[in-house]
Amino acid sequence: MLTQLTGEDSAVYPLPQGEGASPALEGHLQKQLADKKPIVAGTRPLDEAAGEKALPHKLMAGHAYEVVGAQDGMVHLRNPWNMRQPEAVKPEEFIDYFSYKGFGFYATLT
Repeated sequence: MLTQLTGEDSAVYPLPQGEGASPALEGHLQKQLADKKPIVAGTRPLDEAAGEKALPHKLMAGHAYEVVGAQDGMVHLRNPWNMRQPEAVKPEEFIDYFSYKGFGFYATLT
C-alpha cells in the first residue's frame, strides 16, 4: 500500500520480541519518523476465547493505524479515519496489541 501511494519502495518489519524489545521498537520507530517515513500497523483481533470485548486505549481490533510519534516511552498513533483517535501506548503494549499469535509487523518506506 505504501509503495502504491508514494511510488517508493516499502518494507515490512517484524515487531521485536523478548528482552529488549521495547527499546528496540521505540528506537526504530523514532529513526523512521525522523527520516520522514510513514509507518502503518494493524491491531490484532480480539481474543474472544478469553472473553476480551475490546482492546484498551480506544484501539479497534483488526484496524490499521499510523504511527505518528515514539518518544518518552510512548507510541503515538493516528486513526486514518480521522475519528476515534486512540490513546498513546507503551512500546510493550504496542507489541501486544499489534501482534497475533506471537507475530506482529509494521510497514514503512525503505
